[in-house]
Amino acid sequence: EEGWEAKCPIAWPVPRSRDAIDLESLHLPIHGGRLRLEIERSHKKMKPLALPSVQLLAGQNDSHEIMMDDYRTMSYKGPIHIGTPPKQFDVIFDTGSSDLWVFSSMSKANTKDYLHTYNPRMSSTYHGPTGTFEIRYGIGRCGGNVLKESVKLGGIDVNHQTMGQVTYYSANFDTKDNPSDGIMGLAFRGASKTNTHNVVMNMKLQGLIPNATFSFILGGDPDSVGRDGSFLLIGPPDYDYVYNNTISYVKTSGSDGMWSVPMKTILVDGKAYGFCTTGCFALPDTGTSLIVVPNDYWHE
Repeated sequence: EEGWEAKCPIAWPVPRSRDAIDLESLHLPIHGGRLRLEIERSHKKMKPLALPSVQLLAGQNDSHEIMMDDYRTMSYKGPIHIGTPPKQFDVIFDTGSSDLWVFSSMSKANTKDYLHTYNPRMSSTYHGPTGTFEIRYGIGRCGGNVLKESVKLGGIDVNHQTMGQVTYYSANFDTKDNPSDGIMGLAFRGASKTNTHNVVMNMKLQGLIPNATFSFILGGDPDSVGRDGSFLLIGPPDYDYVYNNTISYVKTSGSDGMWSVPMKTILVDGKAYGFCTTGCFALPDTGTSLIVVPNDYWHE
């Protein structure tokens, strides 16, 4: 009804209906995320009346989208560009590690026609080497030289990104049926073997995005493409894929540099076996298709 307004840095008059306010027509000065408005009567003689929170939900155009290749719903990889001029590499986006690396032209990967390799001599934005590194994963290891380069992900250019060029690696990284040119770790600096922030965090630090947020949409069908497929979003979540427009938040520990989330129990076929009775942590890992538990729990 008349006399209602949105209490923001700027106040807009709103229509009589309490149920339908077209926020889009108000041209609100925000970019994605959620806007909460407190609505009250502006007439001084009327008592303020609280209304339900108004939420403006972010759409797909607010984020930078990177389509991912879904290999049998077991691994997900997508394109990034490194160097000047930029060269494309197809990498696994991995929340279970913190470092970005690709195969070096000095490695045996350079002899494989299904892999792309990085040659620092072909890039004008290469800086290095600044050191060496080695990473041991759950299965396999790799190592090489540390450098700084320009990296583009989802159309966003990150300058002086610390990364690795791998000169040696174990055989499990060379899979012809599902080749990838490297790994982009998306965990925290505390777990980084090259002592750096991940690419998304550096986007925020360089003022390229307002918040260091990303999300994964896993389509579930390897043959699906486009919006029905799998992709990585840099920026606010796409509420087209959020059940009931509600996101559940779980606090992460981060003490080990990983996305560690607390667990209270584990159910197997709906039955509780007494695992995690004193509390434990789990790692949501987009770089593996396995569910891994400690040996003590497994034998129980």
